[in-house]
Amino acid sequence: MADDLLYLSSLTVSRDKQLAKHLDGIRSQCISQHGSLRSNSATGAHPSVSSTTTTTTSSSSPPPKFLVTCPDCYRKALDLVRARYHQSRAAAAGEWCTTRRSFLRDIDTMLAGAKEYQVDPRTIDDRVQAERDSWYLEVVQSSLVRLLRTVIGKLDDAVLPEDADPAAAAAKDHIVERIEELQQARQAARSHQNVLRLAEDIDKLLQGGKDENGDATMTGMNTGFPPEFAAPETSDEDRVEIMRKSFCTTVAQGGDEKNLQGSQKKYFDMFQNGTPLGQVIDRILDDRKEATGAHVKIGQVKKRLEDLKRARAAYELQKTKKASISEHKVPEELYNLPACHNCGQMPKTRDFLSCPLCMVLVQKGVRERQTVWCSPGCNTEGLPSHIETDHQCASRDDCVQVNPLRHSHQHYDPDQDVNMDGTSTVASSPVDSDPNASSPVCFCRECLTTLKCESVFCSLRCYDLNFQGHRENIHMPTRRQLNIIVTDRQHLEYFPMPPLSSSSGPSARDRDRDRGDRDSYNNRNRNNNDNNNNDDGGPNSGLGENPPFLQIRTRYKARNIKDHVIPFDEAISNWEEANQVKAQI
Repeated sequence: MADDLLYLSSLTVSRDKQLAKHLDGIRSQCISQHGSLRSNSATGAHPSVSSTTTTTTSSSSPPPKFLVTCPDCYRKALDLVRARYHQSRAAAAGEWCTTRRSFLRDIDTMLAGAKEYQVDPRTIDDRVQAERDSWYLEVVQSSLVRLLRTVIGKLDDAVLPEDADPAAAAAKDHIVERIEELQQARQAARSHQNVLRLAEDIDKLLQGGKDENGDATMTGMNTGFPPEFAAPETSDEDRVEIMRKSFCTTVAQGGDEKNLQGSQKKYFDMFQNGTPLGQVIDRILDDRKEATGAHVKIGQVKKRLEDLKRARAAYELQKTKKASISEHKVPEELYNLPACHNCGQMPKTRDFLSCPLCMVLVQKGVRERQTVWCSPGCNTEGLPSHIETDHQCASRDDCVQVNPLRHSHQHYDPDQDVNMDGTSTVASSPVDSDPNASSPVCFCRECLTTLKCESVFCSLRCYDLNFQGHRENIHMPTRRQLNIIVTDRQHLEYFPMPPLSSSSGPSARDRDRDRGDRDSYNNRNRNNNDNNNNDDGGPNSGLGENPPFLQIRTRYKARNIKDHVIPFDEAISNWEEANQVKAQI
């Protein structure tokens, strides 16, 4: 309780001293700027009689200056007073008047009237003083009520001496009853005077005096101070010294001194060394003000650090982007362009069209230079002939666009054959049901990425029907040449040979087919003997030079042809992503 009262009282006094200092500064500034006295008629002001009354002085010395005689400075002083008690600023400063809204409204009204010389400033001072007294009494009352339970416990624990006056016990019981009644009373029913009078009676009871009714109180109770503290001959200065020593000794003996840390230990040492209590409290207030400012500065520094961290992160991100852009080099083939494939003129680096197939092949290292055209007209005129001559389907004569019926026996169905009119009833490929099977060109994945061969097919269906021939004529020889080991048997699906055309013997077509199958088988067998790096034997491996007639499986296809191709759109997207350039096609 004492700490709260001392802090609040000191804070209020400190604020009032600051206000008085600021008002004195305004008055001094007014005298220096506007002279020692300004007549009412000159200023047009109408001050109250009580505010403009001056003391009698000699004619040689100027009369004293009152702020009320200077309207500008007077209003400035009133604004300063309003700021002192205004609710928002008072709340920020922890003022006592923060929650007293009716008082703040009265002050605003009175200050507004004072500016118009309708309210005497002394009335404002009296209103503030009365409100402050009421507030202080409320604080004292609430603080005392919080301590009532402790006081009751102390009275109950007090042991009366054997020779004590019986009236002392009755006084003790009477005090306890009054405390309990006050505790049980409602907040609105509490009286400041009753609380203060009860506090005085408790003090007398503890010191061995009489209560408010004049009854004898308890004697011999321990107050915590030595006997000379209550001796009549002890002066007030000595009592203060006794209180200081008793307080310090109690803290030291109680073992609490070692728990004091930081500023608490500093204030304790100041009080123990004889520093007046007022100075200690002033130091506490000053340190608290500095600590508040330090917390604000710390918050500002932390905010600044967060801003710097975000700025640094953004800078590092931008720096990384710039570095990636600077490290990325535009492909040399986009600068060292060949002449126009149609007219022979040199195209401009920012206005030319390229063959998309050549772009992909050059990027993968299959071709050295791409094919370009200097204008859309040259591109329209020269692109078809370029595709026809330089990018023929890798199936060559077996392309489905050249001879669709040539593949009638590659994916055999025993229930289907070639009709008499020359049309085929054989389902040439399982991809025929795929709507994307006849989409634009596709690249052989192994040729483009590993073997570096220029293998472009007109459609997915064409590659599927000619997969066996392309694998045996391109993949396997190139693997042996590059000494590349590939095991791809798990990606193949074999088919049985079809039966003979008639029971009377093999027809000419059957003989030709069988001759081709035997030649293909012998070629594969020789390839296996020359280089074992290719797993191409399938189920026919190890059967010798003359396998049983029409009983070996020599035809196969890819289990999933899509695993062996790179679609045209995917190849162009990969090129644009790798070069960070939009393809001009």
